Amino acid sequence: MKDFLGYEGTRCVVVGAATGMGAACAKTLVELGAEVIALDIAPVNLPVKQVIEVDLANPKSIDAAVSQIGGEIPKVFVCAGVPGPPRFDNFTTMTVNFVGVRQVIEALLPKVPRGGAVALIASIAGVGYPKNLAKLKELCATPTFESAIEWCKAHPDIANGYLGSKQALIVYTKLRASQLVAREIRMNALLPCPTDTPMLPQFYAQAGGQENLDKFFQSPIGRAATAGEMGDPLILLNSDAARFVSGIALEVDYGYCGEVHVGVRPGLL
Repeated sequence: MKDFLGYEGTRCVVVGAATGMGAACAKTLVELGAEVIALDIAPVNLPVKQVIEVDLANPKSIDAAVSQIGGEIPKVFVCAGVPGPPRFDNFTTMTVNFVGVRQVIEALLPKVPRGGAVALIASIAGVGYPKNLAKLKELCATPTFESAIEWCKAHPDIANGYLGSKQALIVYTKLRASQLVAREIRMNALLPCPTDTPMLPQFYAQAGGQENLDKFFQSPIGRAATAGEMGDPLILLNSDAARFVSGIALEVDYGYCGEVHVGVRPGLL
């Protein structure tokens, strides 16, 4: 059977490979025969080719990490992020989830050859981005890590933590995908529903309990997704099978957003 995913012998970077969706993604890539370089601030306990420590809140750490990667990187996966308060304040959440994620992608892009692909994890929590599109485009247009930080400080209503960071990632994905067409590099975002990872209990706490979160965001199938149920679609987006797919924000929620969009159930979209 043809290897229609095309990962055998392919060099891949997975940012955020220590836990959750990133770990699931990296594990499957190794099983598919890929050469995986894992980046994370936490220890990575997977049989990958190389592990590099990185702090997405620190641009010098990002540059230092990327400098340790030699050669071309055809496939980039960015799965890193933080859940927001109470452990991380809104500003730190914006810094890591958007500014740092953008910085590491931009630092890696010169290593991505023609025909390569980038896939990142946003969230269904960000699908309300159209109402803030003009401002989010301003944020995405900031040219540096530092200027993005200053923009976030000046616009706390938009740069409001987890929600704002995921809205910004969706807009960034769509804008950057358009710009990367000239290099024949694809870029897509995955939008997970609540997923059983180490972050999930923190989301329950933010919502005032599991029942409150489930009321608005639980998938129609009646349970949280597994990390693998998110890692696998992310791998598909970067694969040869999706070679004509770019600029999409793929809702992976067992039909939750579909039900909300057509009024079958209430939602916060």
